[in-house]
Amino acid sequence: MQESSRVGDPDEPERSFADARAKVSWAKFNLIYLEKKFADLTKEFQKSGGASYNSKAGQFAIGNAPVDPFYSCLAGDIVFSLRSALDCCWMGLRRAIDSEAGKGTLPRGNPESVEAVIQKASLRTKFPAAAEFILSELKPFKNGNETLWFIAQVDNWNKHNMLMLVIQHSHFEDARFNGQGIEIKLTNSGIVNFPDDNGIIGSPAFGPIYLDQTSSVSCELILCLQKPADKRPLIPFLKAALQETERGVGRFADFFGSGASPRQAE
Repeated sequence: MQESSRVGDPDEPERSFADARAKVSWAKFNLIYLEKKFADLTKEFQKSGGASYNSKAGQFAIGNAPVDPFYSCLAGDIVFSLRSALDCCWMGLRRAIDSEAGKGTLPRGNPESVEAVIQKASLRTKFPAAAEFILSELKPFKNGNETLWFIAQVDNWNKHNMLMLVIQHSHFEDARFNGQGIEIKLTNSGIVNFPDDNGIIGSPAFGPIYLDQTSSVSCELILCLQKPADKRPLIPFLKAALQETERGVGRFADFFGSGASPRQAE
């Protein structure tokens, strides 16, 4: 389509900004639920320390608490909502110029590649501040706003939004387990990933073992990206991603929405 024949959608970019805000709200709702469910799991883990007893085999084991794939699915949905919220804002600008603009995503590479995509989108005639806004304020690249960049790296919508690389890490700062003729003490040690049927530590036993309730144990979910290698606690990352995305959507509306100054938007 020739640039001169482009017709913009008069409802854009406001409609896309509204969609973006809805996605942020949905991510916030799901994150609150994810936090609650994981807090329940953590509370149970702190009572048992991951200790289990198989009466048929006469064995005990210590491992991570079982974590349902629900956590990976929900985390994937949250990440997708946050990434696509800013994609909506980007597409709102493009469709304000060309109502038939194809599906696209906010550029999030290095500054040079981001600028090249912005220039190719031909936003300058209607939104002259777009390049400066994205490059100097939003900065969705690794050496800029790293959180906004990382959201796109871990989003795997083509895998149905399940984050396959969410693993679990348990830490025993000072844990004491006791049973019938068994005493185990774990100090400053940890277990990574989900447990197998035998757990991490296993031994014959004549009965269950119990965690001393003065012990200090904790567990958390880890978001693990293989390429490039990167690990970080999942829920703190999602909180930061929500905060940065909500701010980014708000700033898009400030710069290019109906209330923006002519210098910025037109």
